This record gives sequence, C-alpha cells and structure tokens, in this order.
Amino acid sequence: MSYAFFNLTVLIMVCAAAAGCDPSAMTKRSGSGNDKTNSSFPRPSARTELLKKLQNQSKQQEQATLLAIVLHDDEKTIRYEALEYLSVMGSDASSLGIPLAEQLLVESDYSLVRKLQSTLVEIDADIEEFLVGAAKTANEEQMSRIVETLGDVSANKPKSLEFLTERLSVQDRLEQQAACESLAKIGPAAQLALPKLIEIAARPQVPLKGDQDGGLAHRESRDLHRAALSAIAAIGASEQSIPVLTTALSGDPFSAQIAADALATLGPRAASALPELEKLKARNDYQGRAIAIAMAVKAAKQAIAAIKPVGN
Repeated sequence: MSYAFFNLTVLIMVCAAAAGCDPSAMTKRSGSGNDKTNSSFPRPSARTELLKKLQNQSKQQEQATLLAIVLHDDEKTIRYEALEYLSVMGSDASSLGIPLAEQLLVESDYSLVRKLQSTLVEIDADIEEFLVGAAKTANEEQMSRIVETLGDVSANKPKSLEFLTERLSVQDRLEQQAACESLAKIGPAAQLALPKLIEIAARPQVPLKGDQDGGLAHRESRDLHRAALSAIAAIGASEQSIPVLTTALSGDPFSAQIAADALATLGPRAASALPELEKLKARNDYQGRAIAIAMAVKAAKQAIAAIKPVGN
C-alpha cells in the first residue's frame, strides 16, 4: 500500500465517520463479516478512531501520534492498527526505530511483540547497536527477543554478528537454537559463525532413552542439530563443512535433506560425500515417514547430479 493510498483511505474513512456511517455496521449489513476469523485483527471501529486522530496532520505529526498510541494507549486493537500504519509508511518512519525497539523489550502482549518485530523490519529501522547494547542488562525473555529480532532485521554489523556467534556458546540448547535460526535468516553475511555452527552440527545427538524425560533432551538435541545444519546451508556451505554434512546424510530424513541440498551447492568439491549420497538415494526404509524420506532421496539425487561430472 502506497503512502498516497493511505492518505486517501484516511480521507474516506474520516468522511464516513463524520457522516455517521460505521464501517463495522456496513460489514454486518453486507453479511461479509466473520467474527470467527481474525479475531485478533483490529476491527474497523478501532481503525476509524485512529483515522480521526490523524485527520489534518502532517506526516511528522502522524508519526508522532502513531508512536504515542503504540507506547501509551491501553487499547490493543488501536495499538496494532497504529503499528500497521507505521509499516505502510516504510522507511519514512525509520526514525522511530529506537523507541519501537525499546517497547519491544517491555511489551507484555505477545501478538504485539510479533507486530513490533515485523514493523521494525518494514520501516528498515537501524536498531542493531541498540539491541546488542540492551543485551548487557536483558533478562531471559528480553534476550530471546533481541536474538530473534536481529535475525528478522538481517543484522550484518560486526558487533551484531559477534553477539549472535557468542550466543552459540551458551549452555541452553534452546538459546543456541534461537541463535542458529537468526544466523540462518542473515545468511552469507554471517560467515563468522560457520566454525561454531560446524562444531554444533558435529556433536553427538542425545539418544532417545525411554520415558526418562519424555524425550525432551533428545528433541532439543535433534532440533539444535537441524538448526545448525540449516544455518550452515543458508550462510553457504564451505569445504570445511563437508565432513559434518556428509555425516548428516545418514541421520534423520530432515537433516539428510538439508545436508544434501547444501552439498549440492559445492559441486565437484563435495565428491567425498558421493558414497553416502548414493546410500541415501537408495534408502527405502520409510517407517511411516514416506514424505520426509522421499524428499531426502530427491535431494540426494540432485546433489549427485550436481557433484558428478557429466558422463561419469
């Protein structure tokens, strides 16, 4: 939605409100309303209220009004709607990045946390240094939001990448996984993290041992392994990662598919992985995981074609 279209929408909605026409009533009369879907999305009445507040304001005044609503209004729906309009403004609202990031760290409503994160992305906010600095005094929940948001905004500054790489060395597997996922979102700019990601992917996974802990340790270990492999693939597999990727081919089908796809990007340099890729290609022990195995087998075939010179 363009900013001009937004202004036109403001004019139409304000005129409708002035005429006593409630958009929500129009929806009900038309029979198109559905109270059972998108219940968390702002209703037209909240939008109308917002548009009234923005009437006859300059762009700068609109941004100030919207920010004040996000930070201080008690009504969730109008706060959500204010964030939506800031998103529409795009980089024109980038100067609001820091106060929005500050609100992100203290917000109690999780749906608004997610909306704040997406808005920070849409307005192209420069908040990397603020987030890394805030991590020094952050609690557990705030730290989680910082790590996740750095991935959302595709952080690429040295301090941000160093911070996320350091998060790969914390004790908690879930926190390590969150760092892996953010690094995967950042992609090639996160080359610095590759050695640590390879180390994580090379660790022996916790075996599934009956019902000792309900399988929690096994699942956390498995998910961390997959997240590390995915990050390696997203950043760009290197020749140093070939051994760990080759080992993953004989693991669970999801990990095998990730590894095969990553090896394919290396072409002939990954020739040492061909024996394991051939084994994966021939795999047929579906055991109730037909789709996952089929996808892994397909990835193996594609990797073999990418690695083997034509005619060999």
